[in-house]
Amino acid sequence: MPLTQEQLQQLSKSGLMIKIICGALLASVCTFVLILFMIVDFDELNTDLDLLVLLAASSGAVMFSLSFVAFKVLSAQTAAKDESLMAHFQVLQTAWIVRFAIIEGAIFMNLIVTMAENSLITMFVAVFGVLLMLIGFPRSEKVENLMEYRLRG
Repeated sequence: MPLTQEQLQQLSKSGLMIKIICGALLASVCTFVLILFMIVDFDELNTDLDLLVLLAASSGAVMFSLSFVAFKVLSAQTAAKDESLMAHFQVLQTAWIVRFAIIEGAIFMNLIVTMAENSLITMFVAVFGVLLMLIGFPRSEKVENLMEYRLRG
């Protein structure tokens, strides 16, 4: 069943909050990436697979995968006592924040290793994480579709 006009208005107001939170998480990562690009000498970047680089890149890949699993598990949770539209939205909001926080942690870890080891590998892992955040950003259509799915039961 499609959402009513009143529900859509309620979602658009609340949807702004999740966009601000996810946007802030994305902006912090992008700011760090820009700072890194200013201080790193790209001629000295290497593709050596040191232990630290291997650990950062592989744990980044695991964390990226975990972020999708966590989102799926958390967004499938039922609203505790209240079955209102906003109770369902809060479940989705929590799932998005957790997803973005997991990805952000993996990105920061890989960017720090990039600075420490001058690794091109970890820089690519971090940039891939930023792309995941951009792709998974809570656009209005995506929020509405997930809410319709949740309300259908």
